[in-house]
Amino acid sequence: MSFVVWFVACGMIFAQIAAYRISDGMPRSENMGRTAAVALMAAFFLLGAPALMDAGVPSLNNYIPAIIDPVYYIGLLLVAFGAIMGATRVFMNLSDRQGALEPIGAAGIAASVVAILAVTAFAISWNHNGGMPTSPAENEDVF
Repeated sequence: MSFVVWFVACGMIFAQIAAYRISDGMPRSENMGRTAAVALMAAFFLLGAPALMDAGVPSLNNYIPAIIDPVYYIGLLLVAFGAIMGATRVFMNLSDRQGALEPIGAAGIAASVVAILAVTAFAISWNHNGGMPTSPAENEDVF
């Protein structure tokens, strides 16, 4: 589990809190929040499974160490899906916000912007690479 995944997960915790706070406790798209949380929880198990099963090949990349295993990449895609869902929910509730923006709400909005940018950069890199990396060199190019 790389620190980047933990940063995304913690950012999405702020996003969940922000969605409640900027909507006065009545956020729209309650199911999107639940879906994002379940996706991130499932991703943690999938990201850890290859290491616990001694499967795949470790790849020590800059910033994001990875395991070359399909289960690990499914976990990464679930992290991306959960981040997009959580960030989208924040933006959906932002349009109805009234009053001053408090620090947790601002942190959730900032985390949502960063999550969208990070997932977009990852998707562009993944697409440029041509799919799932199969070697440490391809992993380096993706990350």
